[in-house]
Amino acid sequence: MLLSDGIQLFILHIKKKGFVTRNTQDFYDSMMGYYAITWKLREKGIIRENGRDNRNQKVFVLTENGLEIVKDIKDMRKRMGEKI
Repeated sequence: MLLSDGIQLFILHIKKKGFVTRNTQDFYDSMMGYYAITWKLREKGIIRENGRDNRNQKVFVLTENGLEIVKDIKDMRKRMGEKI
């Protein structure tokens, strides 16, 4: 799975916020887009479900693997001269 710029930013968003739910993210306008990416990231072991919020929406957090990927993304973006 290649990590497009959008997926990288989504993963960095999860790291910054500490978690993500359908309502706390603004990267995907459609529910299908959000569900598709969370499904793929779960399959790859980058995020995991961590219960539900008060609106009964699934809460996702980064796994240890996901945290390592965040480091890689930040390193790569830094080497490319991008602000993180």
